[in-house]
Amino acid sequence: MLPNFLGIGAQRAATTWLFECLREHPEIYLPPQKEIHFFDENFDKGLEWYESFFNAVTTEKAIGEITPNYYHLPHALQRIKEVLPEVKLILSLRHPLERAYSAYKLLHEYYADKGVSFEEAFKEGSYLLDLSLYSKHLENIFKLFPRSQVHIIIYDDILSDPLQVLRKLYSFLGVSIDFVPQAAFARYNRIIFPRFQNFIISLKLGFLLDLIKKTPLASLIKKLHAQFFYSHPKSSYSVDSHVRKLLLDDIQKLKSLIKPDLPWVL
Repeated sequence: MLPNFLGIGAQRAATTWLFECLREHPEIYLPPQKEIHFFDENFDKGLEWYESFFNAVTTEKAIGEITPNYYHLPHALQRIKEVLPEVKLILSLRHPLERAYSAYKLLHEYYADKGVSFEEAFKEGSYLLDLSLYSKHLENIFKLFPRSQVHIIIYDDILSDPLQVLRKLYSFLGVSIDFVPQAAFARYNRIIFPRFQNFIISLKLGFLLDLIKKTPLASLIKKLHAQFFYSHPKSSYSVDSHVRKLLLDDIQKLKSLIKPDLPWVL
């Protein structure tokens, strides 16, 4: 048994959230292990090794795995095309500066030991920058796979309306769109509600939170919070002017490729 969908990226763009949400769906199978890295690091182990991760599949319609490295590696994409020519691909994209800074923080000890600032780590030719220049990677993907096989998620949309993001994804995968995973809100509410939630708790009205989250007010709070706190990168990100120009050019290319109204600014 081989997968019929793959989550291919991007790193630091809610792929873990997607993994947790998808694995709850009764019509979707994901191995317990995220990031199998078959098509980049473990290809020499062979298909039998890869198939062993899907031995527990029973009646699930959508069978997949998520390895965020795949999307930016041409050799991995070529292998996917050869082994799984009709596979469905899922790609989540986050504002390029926010994605890079999140990755930098994840690797903070590595960079701190070397005394490397974010601006120094995010220079032309760097790994951090390459992963945030999405258009060239998308062009590589579209050369190998028809657009009908590629589903793109914008990180901002997860923040503003996670259930709608999941419904569209479920539809793409051919499973029921009505299922609501617990994971959709387990992490999301910690992101979107913190200040409001802390205020309510400080008034000893914590019992109201569950009620509020079930009303239209919750959606409004989430959208406003996402708009003002998460949609745009902080101006404190220090980036070389040439790198900023590369990012601006890439965002324009990306708009022409996938979404003219992409909400990213620098």
